[in-house]
Amino acid sequence: MRIFKFFILLLSTSVLFTACTSSPSINNNETTELHATSSEIVETTEEITVTDSIDYSINYGGNGIDLINDSLKEKEKWKIIKKEDYSCGLALVLVQENDRGFYTYVNENDEFVMDRIFMDANSFNEDGYAIVCSKYNSSSHMIYEIINTKGETIFDNNLYNIKFFKDDNIIYGSKVTAFTVVFLYDYTTFKLIYYRADGANVIPINDDKIFYNNKWALVGGYAYPDKYGVIDRNFQEILSVEYKNIEFKEDGIYADGVLYPY
Repeated sequence: MRIFKFFILLLSTSVLFTACTSSPSINNNETTELHATSSEIVETTEEITVTDSIDYSINYGGNGIDLINDSLKEKEKWKIIKKEDYSCGLALVLVQENDRGFYTYVNENDEFVMDRIFMDANSFNEDGYAIVCSKYNSSSHMIYEIINTKGETIFDNNLYNIKFFKDDNIIYGSKVTAFTVVFLYDYTTFKLIYYRADGANVIPINDDKIFYNNKWALVGGYAYPDKYGVIDRNFQEILSVEYKNIEFKEDGIYADGVLYPY
């Protein structure tokens, strides 16, 4: 996660830009294997393309977040230097004001429509949600939230990271305590539906999916280095976090080479 002190790393990510397109699906007629090893998770039959982010670094000044309110009073000085595609009638823009840089949104007439600016932001998805960052905590961790098209905060649990997994109807978030903790929220209600306090976190199988075939998800890592387990779609543990290698196949789960035909 990016750390904000005297400079802002402004990243326009591709996560939400692809939300309006269909996500790749797994063909149940093929044998798709997912491997969890000590170093990586590999999907063997589906190619995953990761779009490079556009990276900007603009001096935001020594007072950091305190300058946001000052910038809102001087919109006539704002200069749009990057604009993404419109979504829900709004476009994410990177704005420069003197030597400061930040994100906000404009309508189709390039009018600034929110009295909010952000250190980091994404385009709105088809449901009118955008992931943004407008604050950081005492440890200089950027804190993310979800806003609607009016700029209103609709979800904020002081998370260091937020990602949508719409195929699984899940909002994925994380924060750091003694170790990294992952939280899963219902995408529709924003209610917390799963987390583990023991440091064995849910591990997405790829950029679009948490659950394999809407059945199983990997857990492990963090406090359990090189060890993995499995939970089912009801978030019940079906394999404890003790295996070095887990493979998801059509006939079941292979844990360290042993088949568990769930």
